[in-house]
Order: sequence, then C-alpha cells, then structure tokens
Amino acid sequence: MKPRAILFLTTVAAALALGGVPALAVTKRCEPDRSCIGTSKDDRLIGSAGNDNMQGGRGDDKLLGRAGDDNAMRGDGGDDTLRGGPGRDHLGGGPGTDVLEGGPDFDFYFFEQGWGKEEIVDTPVLDTDINTGHQVRFDGVTDDLTIRLTSGAGPEVKNKTKSSTLDWEADLVDTVIDGKGDDTITGREAADNIQLFNPGNNVVFALGGDDFVYSRNGGGGDVIDCGAGDKDEVRMDAGDTQVNCEVLT
Repeated sequence: MKPRAILFLTTVAAALALGGVPALAVTKRCEPDRSCIGTSKDDRLIGSAGNDNMQGGRGDDKLLGRAGDDNAMRGDGGDDTLRGGPGRDHLGGGPGTDVLEGGPDFDFYFFEQGWGKEEIVDTPVLDTDINTGHQVRFDGVTDDLTIRLTSGAGPEVKNKTKSSTLDWEADLVDTVIDGKGDDTITGREAADNIQLFNPGNNVVFALGGDDFVYSRNGGGGDVIDCGAGDKDEVRMDAGDTQVNCEVLT
C-alpha cells in the first residue's frame, strides 16, 4: 500500500475514533407534534400536514411548514428562509439575514435578543378585527426598540445600533407586543392592538383608528397617546399617563 493511502486511512480512523465526522446537510420530512431539528449545515426541513416544531440549526436553512398550525419555526443561526403555509404559524428567524413568510391565515412573528436583519413577506388580513391580524412580538428582547407599524422607508423596527432590524411592506401588522426595554411604538391610521406586557418607560403614539392599548404590566411609567379616534381603549397602571383615550378600564 502506498504511503499516502496509509496516511489517509490513518486520518479517517482517527477522526472516527474521536467522533470527528462532520455533520452533513439534511433534507428531513418532519412528523406532526414532534421536534424536527436540522444540523449546522444548510438544511431543508419539510413540515407535515399537522402541527410541526421545526428548528433549523446554524446553517442557511429552508423551513417549509406546509399545512397545520406550526407551533414554532426557528431558523436559528445563518441566513434562513421560513415559509409557514396554511394555518396560524409562529416564525422566528434568529441571528442572520432571514425571510419570514407565514402564508395564508394570520401569523405570529417572534424575536429575541440579538436577532439579525429580518424581513416579513406576507399578505395583509383584510378585516376590521384587530385580533385576527398578523402579530409581531419582542418579549425576549432587552434592547430599547423603535417600532413603527406603518410600513415605509427604512426598517419598521430597529434597535439603537440597527444591528437588529425588521422590515415589511404594506399594511401588514395589526398587533405588537413590546420588549423588555424602553420602547417607542407608533401605530397606523387604523385600529391597532398594542400590548405593553413588560414593565418599562414605553411611549405609544397610536395615531388614527379606534385602538386598544394594554399597559397593565406593573411598571407605571408608560406614556400613551391614543391619537384620533372615537373609541380608543386603554387598560393601564395607576402610574401611567394617557391622552386622547376615550375608554379607560
């Protein structure tokens, strides 16, 4: 046997002995109501007709939810593409530059501290019910955020350094849930559902429409301007400040 062949076989044997075999990218068909996890490579996870729980891993992954209410689609690291399909899906890209597409029905988009450059591609829900539109939520974010529900030039959501941004087009998002920092939230000239679940010194400009603002988070430092509208409703703590809100509960 030639010396190079011996060296190659010796190297392979050593890698196997040390568990050093690199993970390969996978195409995986997920099973309903079971975790479906990718590798550190560029994977393709394909959902079932039921409810899936999909996690891409560190590569540049493609997650295809298909039907069902997908409880969680997480891209994790890398530049990922998440497509939910029919049903009410929960999508989160993670670090990286990601595209999130919920598909038919209203969907939930969640973000955590250190998320990257995200884009939501979806279709507006055309009704007057603020409880059945797409939702963005930032419960896991500690940065102070600037959130603008009306799409326009530049990102609709950003932290101070713009290391974490979120873009979408059209009149897409009805509901926003704040983060753990001091956030500034500006609504649309339509009815919005603005939820301040996390204590902080948040500022809300709801603008037009009959808005609903919830700020009973125990902090007492929120400032809420309900803007124009005839039946703006706010539920707030004793230490919060409101103007232009018609219904106080």
